[in-house]
Amino acid sequence: MTLSHHPAARLRRAGFALALSASALTFAAPAEASPLYKSISYSTFPADYWYDGGQPAPNPGRLPTGSYDGYVSQDPTEAEFAAPGYVEPAEGICGTYNSNYDKNGVFVTPAIKRPSFSCGNLEQLRGGAALKTEDDSGTSIPISLVPGDLLRVYRSDTKATVFDTTVTAAPAVISSVIGSPDATIGRTAEGTEVTATLERRVARAVLRHGVTPGVYTWRAKPTGSDTSDFVGTCYYFDYGLYKSVAVADVAPAPPAIPAPAGQTYYLDRDAECRTARTGVPGAPYEAVGHGRLTSATATAYGVNFGTPIQAGDLITYREVRQTTAGDVTTTLTVTTTVPVGVVPPAPPVDVAAPVIKKNDLGAPSTTLKSFLKSGLFSFITLDEPGTVTQQLLLPVAKDKKGSKSAFAPKKKKKKAPKAPIVVGTGTATSTAPGETVKVSIFSTKEGRKALKAIKGSKPVKLTLVTTVKDTLGNTVTSQVPYKLSGK
Repeated sequence: MTLSHHPAARLRRAGFALALSASALTFAAPAEASPLYKSISYSTFPADYWYDGGQPAPNPGRLPTGSYDGYVSQDPTEAEFAAPGYVEPAEGICGTYNSNYDKNGVFVTPAIKRPSFSCGNLEQLRGGAALKTEDDSGTSIPISLVPGDLLRVYRSDTKATVFDTTVTAAPAVISSVIGSPDATIGRTAEGTEVTATLERRVARAVLRHGVTPGVYTWRAKPTGSDTSDFVGTCYYFDYGLYKSVAVADVAPAPPAIPAPAGQTYYLDRDAECRTARTGVPGAPYEAVGHGRLTSATATAYGVNFGTPIQAGDLITYREVRQTTAGDVTTTLTVTTTVPVGVVPPAPPVDVAAPVIKKNDLGAPSTTLKSFLKSGLFSFITLDEPGTVTQQLLLPVAKDKKGSKSAFAPKKKKKKAPKAPIVVGTGTATSTAPGETVKVSIFSTKEGRKALKAIKGSKPVKLTLVTTVKDTLGNTVTSQVPYKLSGK
């Protein structure tokens, strides 16, 4: 198997074809210096990104973690090419190549040297050594990219570097909250364009390529020709296993026909290996949301995918860095696929007021003298941690009506009632749900003065107000009557 079976290789070929078609557009340029286009793009992604989720599980060591593409082109402009007396240079930006067609597209023989204006030779170097793309058996080696690797477009004849770039660490996903459609992704200062896609494994029937062996028959072969039999072997590339798989190809028995005199038979295949599609259960990664840019700073982008992020999703983030200097346009495209953040969703805001499960007064009533001397106690049980505050309130007696004056208005506005006097207060804190706390309520200075001023032996009617506040500020208030009897 060659590198062409690799998905990344197909991407590279597709990118190169696009580069050639794009460079063809340059023939429409005016008669000026030929533009030079330099481009390298590379991608990094998790090891199982290409795996479709089918069974059996793939060998992680054979899965790619990156891909790359690169080219350089400097085609003559249309005006240059069509100018009378135009002579092609001895060599192009990428050297020369043998061609059976001259500059006018006329077939010539023998082949002539033609200038090469498009370089598609690309290699990956790590530590100064070029990485192999195939092992000794011809099996493609999955591409891996790490920061510090060098991607280099070179001339095919001299191996001279035409354009190169160093792989850098991918911008990080700064935040992506599970359950939220928003994410923040780091950017580089040179980023001129950005796109982001949310990807998820979606269960469905995956189509895999299979091969049906061709049909073989015995055919007569002229005397003196090679009489060796040939039985080919078909292969298909399993993208789930990420390797080539041989298909058993057994020759049928020779046809029951007499052999012509003076000839031998040879085994011939009537049909080449045919590709078939096989449906298998799987869950490949598919785009479920395309990021809408919501903010941009010098160091980060904010995007909204329009759908809540789920655990296990991936974010594919593409950043284009393009610069133009004179007639030279340089484009670097970096695509990164990374798992979403594992930041859990924010806990729901507690807006429920605490519940007073029990409000037990140590004694339903006490004497005024005892209260002034020792206070009183209550026992409070809450459903959650919180702070309990209790107050004994003494209502203020209403003012008596005064005598009318000749100068007084006919109608007087009602005066606002005076606030009750706080004759006692106490507080306590609960630290666990269901905990019972003891609140000690002692008289206040103002309360002692007001209670001592009360004449007679009738019980003093008070109101016990209980306020509970939980740790988030939610509150609940209750009030019950309370009496202080005797002196």
